[in-house]
Amino acid sequence: SDVCSSDLDHRRPLGHHDHHHRRGVAHDGAKTSVKRRLVLLALVATSIVLQAAVLPEMRVLGVVPDLGALLAVSVAMHEGSDTGALVGFAAGLGFDFFVESPLGLWALSFAVAGWAVGPIQGGFIRVPRVVPLLLGAFAGVVAGSCYIVLGVITGVDGLVAWRTLGILGRTILFDIALAPLVFFIVSKLLTERTVAASYRLGPQ
Repeated sequence: SDVCSSDLDHRRPLGHHDHHHRRGVAHDGAKTSVKRRLVLLALVATSIVLQAAVLPEMRVLGVVPDLGALLAVSVAMHEGSDTGALVGFAAGLGFDFFVESPLGLWALSFAVAGWAVGPIQGGFIRVPRVVPLLLGAFAGVVAGSCYIVLGVITGVDGLVAWRTLGILGRTILFDIALAPLVFFIVSKLLTERTVAASYRLGPQ
């Protein structure tokens, strides 16, 4: 009986430690989730400001890149379709308030771009260097095409013209050029927090 009693006494501290460890893991997980959402919110807010106020003053070949779409596809590569679409919708909706097109047009266009790239986000163990360029082209094609189609449906004037294709083509080129920078920033912010969270939440 002395041996049994000793064994039980020996087990108590371990159980106590495990209980506190589980509580610590849950607490750290909640903190990480909040920080992650704040990072995404900051990225969305920054993209809206840049898209609406800064990039129009830095036009190349007369066009402005689809920064919200680039952000959406970059986030989707890390967080999946749902988060990518949500980020794209938020970034596009913020931009919608600064332009004359029907409210929601850019929101839906950026959301579709973020959602569409999500299914391939788990297909890479290591992201090849060409992927950000492909994401830029993908974002430009999808967001631009969606905007044109939805614009025609909602009665936006001037979209059914050869000039529209020229603008779309130049915008896609701008998106491709800017995509590596956007992808790098998003990867840096989200990946570092993922690694840090894994380190904290891993076995102790």
